[in-house]
Amino acid sequence: MATTTAPRGSEAIGNNLTIRDILARDLSRRIEPVVKVYDRGNLAEDLRQFVITDSLARELRKFLDAFTESLRSRIRRGRGGDGMAVRLWGVFGSGKSHVAKVLGHILENDVVEPEGNRRGIDLFNVHLDDPPLHGAADLKAALTETRTHAWCKTIAFEIKSKLDQANPESVTEICLRSFYESLGLASTIWLTRLERKLQTEGQYDDFLRTYREQNGREWVADRMEHGFYLDEIATALAAALDRPLASARDMLSAYQRDHSGVSPETFARELVEYLHGRAAKVKPREPHLVFVIDEMGQFITESGDRIHELQVIIEQAGAQGRGRIWFSCTSQEALDQVVDRTLYTVRCGR
Repeated sequence: MATTTAPRGSEAIGNNLTIRDILARDLSRRIEPVVKVYDRGNLAEDLRQFVITDSLARELRKFLDAFTESLRSRIRRGRGGDGMAVRLWGVFGSGKSHVAKVLGHILENDVVEPEGNRRGIDLFNVHLDDPPLHGAADLKAALTETRTHAWCKTIAFEIKSKLDQANPESVTEICLRSFYESLGLASTIWLTRLERKLQTEGQYDDFLRTYREQNGREWVADRMEHGFYLDEIATALAAALDRPLASARDMLSAYQRDHSGVSPETFARELVEYLHGRAAKVKPREPHLVFVIDEMGQFITESGDRIHELQVIIEQAGAQGRGRIWFSCTSQEALDQVVDRTLYTVRCGR
């Protein structure tokens, strides 16, 4: 009787084929043990290797139906729907972070594969070409509508990695800092607001050039350690704005004193200001912001105030953003379990 020795890590089928040969996906590809929602390095591969089941297709359809209905309302009446938050929950390792990451980036639909100029939706649609998949045609239609009528910027992060020890309780500050960092601006709130003001006035490029010429270094190289370079910042501001050095110093002091505070109301207002600035550039599409926040459930259960703050953030984003600011949060527990555990933590802390 003839025998066939299978290559290591595979089973032989006949004399020539192995299981590895007949599978469409590469079994030797390294699989990251933890999906990082903020990691764009493997985004194309994450989209290409995504596995969509019938049940997942149904849940994605629910979200996209809500998103496109809000989009239509926004186009018709200037105001989208109020339901701009989605919660993805599942046990550790269930794939919720992967789903949240993929969802955020198919909405953004940026170029993820430069060869061929393929965008997020292009790679995702490959998974919908199998006719037996539940609702494939409807999902494709919703994605086409989204691509045609919405411009989305996705801000994805794992919330605990963004904790600021100066204000570790503030969900609002974490979200605002993450938003500004995604624009290439400072992570310090008052400094970011100064940068935004310079951009609005058309003077930011002058400041960057002046800082480089005066100090021989790029502004972004010194920005993280800005406390050591306040004199250099003031001198560059004075030259770029053509004002006395004393006036530039006063400006820095005023921003440090008066522009460090963050509230859900000011957070939403600053996001809306950004959206207003993008509207003309992306017209006729409607500009949107999509926050993908990983492990929010665990974070808010650690403090009774955080769940209320998150609620107020979403309410303010809805009232001011009018359907253009969305949140996708992951959790290892269902919402009612998070609320129950938060209330229990609060009672035990009294």
